[in-house]
Amino acid sequence: MVPSPVRSASPVGRRAFLALSVAALVAACSGGPPPIAYGVAECDYCRMRIGDPRFGAEAITAAGKVLQFDSIECAAGYYASLSGPEAVRGVWVSDFRRPGTLIPVGEARFGHLEGRLTPMGGGLFAVPAATPSPADGAVPAASLDWTAVVALARRGAPAAGAPRAHSHAGTAHVANR
Repeated sequence: MVPSPVRSASPVGRRAFLALSVAALVAACSGGPPPIAYGVAECDYCRMRIGDPRFGAEAITAAGKVLQFDSIECAAGYYASLSGPEAVRGVWVSDFRRPGTLIPVGEARFGHLEGRLTPMGGGLFAVPAATPSPADGAVPAASLDWTAVVALARRGAPAAGAPRAHSHAGTAHVANR
């Protein structure tokens, strides 16, 4: 008898396997992307662990493959590298005000967080397009659409002049282009 890979895996591996299995089932039923396994999943663009639910993103390719990203910058970099928009079924980004909640990029507005660290250092965040800007200024106004974010990625320009290098666990990395 061959041992089950799930039974022989570490407790963390079993939890990740179960979480991804449930996520795939939910996605198959809902037509949207599965939830990101924060702290476990790896960015399909820069290969860093996806850790902050305020900035994650996902894409589903035309072939149905789910790609996960640790930041809007990584998702936009991936999207900008495609031959055309028909290569993906959809792209979703985390709602900054509701961490871990994914919204379609066509229903999102993007902004720049001045002086706040984001996974790739570019400072991009997303909120639903219908979200009013708070009067207290706690979160800056979101003024870019997905087309503008992808245009920044195509030019290789980080948001609002932020550096492209970022750091995770004391190791500096630069995004793939």
